[in-house]
This record gives sequence, structure tokens and C-alpha cells, in this order.
Amino acid sequence: MTPRIDRPRMRLLVAFLTTAPLMVCEMPRVWKSEEIGAKAANVRGARPLHSGAGYSIHLQSLEKEHRSASGESVDQILWIRGGSGRLVLGLPARRAEISVGDLVRLPRGTPYSIKPLRGKFAFVAVKIMPLAAGRTTPAGIRPAGGEMGDVVKKAEISATIARTPANAPLHSQDNFTVNYVLFKGRTGPWEAHAGCADIYFVQTGTGAIQLGGSIENAKEETSGEPRGTGMTGSQESAVGAGDLVVIPRNVAHHMNPKTMPLAYVLVKVWAD
Repeated sequence: MTPRIDRPRMRLLVAFLTTAPLMVCEMPRVWKSEEIGAKAANVRGARPLHSGAGYSIHLQSLEKEHRSASGESVDQILWIRGGSGRLVLGLPARRAEISVGDLVRLPRGTPYSIKPLRGKFAFVAVKIMPLAAGRTTPAGIRPAGGEMGDVVKKAEISATIARTPANAPLHSQDNFTVNYVLFKGRTGPWEAHAGCADIYFVQTGTGAIQLGGSIENAKEETSGEPRGTGMTGSQESAVGAGDLVVIPRNVAHHMNPKTMPLAYVLVKVWAD
């Protein structure tokens, strides 16, 4: 016999299901470029893709100007995926045109506006929370210091990849870092990170990434950074230009390039 649910309880259940925020499981994930493009074509406003310790990732589409008069409480890195727009940032205002492939940094607490110039304007937004008051930066292997400008153009990213023989820093602060990772005649280590999540914006080349499982013969030469000689129990996914890869803290991973140079912009989120 099917149990009956009285109407007041049914109304409460419906209200909960329609108003509860979407919860996204913190699991490793490869978002293919075609998948992102298809979602961007259909989304209005912001759609959550992933959330983890200290950060969230959204796919956002604008059809009219978006303003934040006092800025937001999080740092943001935007990866432009469709259309073109005009960015106005800070006081006094700095202006820039932004388009597909560009990276944008929106510091927390900084006023900004983004206006689509031709049709829909789409981007992936990584929103990064500040470290809790009194907390120190988590331990781990951090890229060299640097300060990213408001916008890094796609042409500049491509030129850096072409001329740089190895990894190169782009930005560093306590709660996140940004750097170029380049594979030119090498493969990646078998590793995991206790202090940070890794987010890849793949720029060029193809590869196969192993995610999850256990690192064989793991040793910590740096605190919270186990590295080893291989992996067991992992899942392998193909990656290529335009893909988004999310690797939460403590998830084992390894990149095996197929065509070189394989290069991506790496956003590391350092969480408490």
C-alpha cells in the first residue's frame, strides 16, 4: 500500500525542492570544450558547475550589462568562452575589451561592470573565497610570485606558451595562484595536493589525465605534496584545448601528453 502524504507536508516538500540551492559534489571532473559550449548556448545568468573547499565554479552568460557597484566578497578569475564584452574595473575606472580565450581577474571588493558588445557573452567564473581571519597560507609547492593584470589576452597567452620552455608564474596571493604549465618533451608527476585544489584551463595540445586512486611509492619531499612512481585505481580521461579540468584537494592525478606542446593555465585554490 502506497503511503499518503498530506497536503501541508507535500507543499513543504515542493517548496524545499524548488528553493534549495544546487549542491555540486566535490569530485574530479573533466568538462569538455564542446560540453561547455553547448551549456553556454542554453544558459541564462549563472549556472553552477562545481563547488569545493574555498571555491566554486560557474558558467555565466550575459545578454545585458552586469554591474557590481561595490565588488564581491570573493576573488574571481574569468575564462571568456563566447562573444565579446567591455570590462570597467576599479576606481578610477580602468576599461578593456575582452573576448574569447582571454583571462580576467576581478579582485574582491573592487567595483566592476561587464557589458556584452555583440549578442550573448559567456565565461567560466572561478570564485575564490578569502582565507579565514588569522589563518596562514596552506603549505605546498607554490609557483613563483607574480601579479596578474586586469586582463591577459588570448594572444599573450599563446605567445607565452610559444616562447617559454617550462612552467611560468602569472599571479600569486595567499588564497590562490595562477601559472602556466607546459609539457614540452616531458610528462607530469604522479602527485596530489593537500593544501590546494587544481583547476586547468587547457590552451593547446592533447593528453590523457589520470584522476583518483592511489599513488604508488608515495613520498612527501614537501609537506602535503605526495609524489610517486605511478597510480592504481584511477580513471583516465582525454583532454584537449578548451577543456576545463577540476581536481579537488588530496585527489591523485597524472598528466600524460599526447601531442606537444600541451599547455594549460593552472589556477590553484589554497583553502583552510
